[in-house]
Amino acid sequence: MNIKEMSLGTVIVAIVIFIILPLPTPLLDFLLMLNISLSLLILLGTLYSSEPLDMSLFPTILLVATLFRLSLSVSTTRLILGSGYDGGPAGGPGGRGSTGPWFPFLIAGTAPPLVRVLGAGP
Repeated sequence: MNIKEMSLGTVIVAIVIFIILPLPTPLLDFLLMLNISLSLLILLGTLYSSEPLDMSLFPTILLVATLFRLSLSVSTTRLILGSGYDGGPAGGPGGRGSTGPWFPFLIAGTAPPLVRVLGAGP
C-alpha cells in the first residue's frame, strides 16, 4: 500500500468518525469553512482544466467531498438538536434576523408571479 491509498482511507475513516462523535463548535466551524474552501478549489480546478485527463480523479474527489459535507450536516444537526445551539447573536433579537419577519413573505409573494410573467428561461 502506498501513501495515497492510506491517506484516502484515513480521510474516509475521519469522515465516519465525524458522523459518530459530536464535534465541538469551533472545530465544526473550522471544518465548515474548510469544506467551502475545498468546494471552491474543486470548482476552479474543473473550470480551468484544459485536458480531460487532468480531472481523471474527479469522481473520487466529488465522492469524498460529498461524504465530507454529509458528515458536517449530520454533526451540525446533532449540535443544534442536542444542545439547542442557535448560532450565536447573528440572528438578532428573537432570531428574526436583520430583514425582519416580513421578508420571507415578500419573496414568496413576488417570486412566483415574476416567474410566471417573465418566464423561467432566456
